[in-house]
Formats: sequence, structure tokens, C-alpha cells
Amino acid sequence: MKKTIINSKYIWLLSALIGFTNCNDIEDVNRDEVAITLPDVTSGSADFSNYVSLGASFTAGYTDGAVFIAGQNNSFPNILANHFASTGGNTFTQPLVSDNFGGLAANGSRIADPRLVFGGATPVPLESLIGPVTVTTDIVLNNPTGPFNNMGVPGAKSFHLLSDNLWKYCRCRLLC
Repeated sequence: MKKTIINSKYIWLLSALIGFTNCNDIEDVNRDEVAITLPDVTSGSADFSNYVSLGASFTAGYTDGAVFIAGQNNSFPNILANHFASTGGNTFTQPLVSDNFGGLAANGSRIADPRLVFGGATPVPLESLIGPVTVTTDIVLNNPTGPFNNMGVPGAKSFHLLSDNLWKYCRCRLLC
């Protein structure tokens, strides 16, 4: 008898819980009446007219083992600059590589491989899926003119900022 009372108590409790939760259908809420208004974006007292980023690989847009245009466009300095532009920031310029394959060449000789892509289980070289890729970004022939706002260089260290060979180092890394 006691076991039956306990079981029936839990059945009634479960039924009541289902009954209360059943009253919250999506149709019960009028979504048109709930309007969220966001405030206008302003810079306040901050001055976003000149934004320069210094850093290493993630600043430069280095991803998938290489630097390529899509990665550079998705670098955090570029994303920030796009938001700063909505509050009166100036244009943000960064030296871009020549293609979305990645890889680097010096005088026509490959010095860095193209990017990695998803191969089903692990990242694999792009060339293993689409065949040989001609690396089109040559650090000797590609001489972009600045000034640039994104000075991210993959592999850069803080002490490189004090070096007399900084610009030579940047050019070797293709980002200055």
C-alpha cells in the first residue's frame, strides 16, 4: 500500500509539472510587441582616427599555416578597424598578399608552403587536394607602398621593435 501511495504521488507531481510547462507555448508570447532599440554608436571621448596595430602572427592574419587574403581580412586589427570606422575612424590599410592560396616566394623560389585545409580528419596541405599551386606572392618583387596600419609580422618578438633591421625583417616576412 505504501509503495502505491509513493508511486502515485510521483505520478501526480510529474503530471502537474507537465501541465505547467505546457502552458508556455511559443504562440503565447507576442514577439512583435517586444522591440529592442539599441543606442547609436559613438566614440565618446576616444579618438579612433589613427589606429595602428603591432603584433605577431594573429595580428597579421596568419592562419592555417600561412598568410592569405581571407585570413588577413579576418585578422582582429582589421575587424576592430571596421568597427572603429563606424565611429569616425579613418581608413585602415594593411599590406595584402596576392592570393588566397598562401605561401611565399623569393625571386621565384618557394620559401613558404601554401595554407592547410581540412582533409576529413586532420589538416592537410592545400596542394594535396587541388594539385600543385603556383605561389604568386614574391617578397622580392612585391613592394607594397605604405604607410600601413597593420604592422603584424608572423614570428615577431618584442625585441624586434628595437632592432635596426626591423624593416628588413618585416619585408622578409612579407608584411611590411
